[in-house]
Amino acid sequence: MTKRGKLEDSALHAQESETHFTEISGFAMVPGPPGRRSASPHTPITRRDAGSRRQPPPSSQTQHTEDIGSQPLRRGIDLHPSLLNQVEAYSRGEASYARVLNRGGAYIERQELTDVQKDQLFVEYSEAIDGTDRRKEEVRIHGGGGGGIAQREEAADRQDWGEVERRTVGANDRPKDERWPWARAEEGVSDPNPSQQATHDILELFNEDLNLAERRIRAAPGAPKNFPASEWRNILRGRSVDLNRVLASQYISRPVSENVARLGDLEIRIPGKEKVKRVETSSDWIIAWGATAEATAFAFPHRQTELTQYTNYMLQKFRRRGSAHHARVILFDEALRETVGGGENCSLLDPELRENFTESILHPDGVDYHAASRNGERGLCNNFNSKNGCSNTHCTYQHKCKRCKEEGHGQSSCGKARIADERSKT
Repeated sequence: MTKRGKLEDSALHAQESETHFTEISGFAMVPGPPGRRSASPHTPITRRDAGSRRQPPPSSQTQHTEDIGSQPLRRGIDLHPSLLNQVEAYSRGEASYARVLNRGGAYIERQELTDVQKDQLFVEYSEAIDGTDRRKEEVRIHGGGGGGIAQREEAADRQDWGEVERRTVGANDRPKDERWPWARAEEGVSDPNPSQQATHDILELFNEDLNLAERRIRAAPGAPKNFPASEWRNILRGRSVDLNRVLASQYISRPVSENVARLGDLEIRIPGKEKVKRVETSSDWIIAWGATAEATAFAFPHRQTELTQYTNYMLQKFRRRGSAHHARVILFDEALRETVGGGENCSLLDPELRENFTESILHPDGVDYHAASRNGERGLCNNFNSKNGCSNTHCTYQHKCKRCKEEGHGQSSCGKARIADERSKT
């Protein structure tokens, strides 16, 4: 065969290989940079390979690519340097397993690919991570399954936050775990359960750029509406949510009236105070907590079961007690949620925490039982009954009308009070 014939035969062979690969994976072949090692399931990146990126020796699985010359057969993940960088970051110990899966899943969701192509790409990505020396060692010590479509679906449930750039601080500049003052005390402590570890990893991701995370989660498709920005920030920080603010956000907002004063040609406008609602009944709690649970599950999908079980638990607490004692149940909820915070170290389902707060708040001989009683029998709020209303979110007085003793309005806007005044004038 002539030299020209050999070249034509080689080109035809390359074209057939490209067509076959495209039909299987949905990705086109493109030439890659020299020295880039494939991160496919058949050629996983190891700790040494991730740092050097040296070309591996030919193997039986890649032998058929040698005839193609300068354009070796590339797998889908090789077309995405961002994914390769995440694999290398994990291999070097710069990111956790959950974090690189979350980032990779978010990146893949943004690509203009079909669902089949996204699934294939995530399979390659997760198996590349599982092929690293670090992951093999973690699985050997702690156990756990590999990646695949199940991991792809779990990461896809988390919304598209965008790819948060790594901090410019080098790995050597970061404090090692053993250098933290409490590291020695943690040696005898058992590892956190998977849910708490997942919560910790997601919170670490959020706090890399809290402002970015807040913007993205509020604009994400399917995000709960009418949820206050201040409480989104508490969720992203791993803090408890103020149900009073959430309750106020669930009602239709009306323009706040202004106080206008004129001094000659000068007009001065003073905005009125926005009225604040408080969680005082079981109905208030159900409305506020329902919105809070939805927002929390949106940011932490793995906590959905925990939140549902806690909702059922609290509803039983309300049903087993008369309405006169619901103030104690609300105080019980506040104390428990404040202790749990973001759920990194403990759960809303923790039986020990439940028992402690039940004894102190709900039992008649508990240390906080009478405090809850005093809150339930507190006096009426004078500010709430004025024209401007009460702006104190943590007001300790009842927001009821002084005239008719009903909730929802103050004395200044009470219809019964106006009728009585008109009758007294006639």
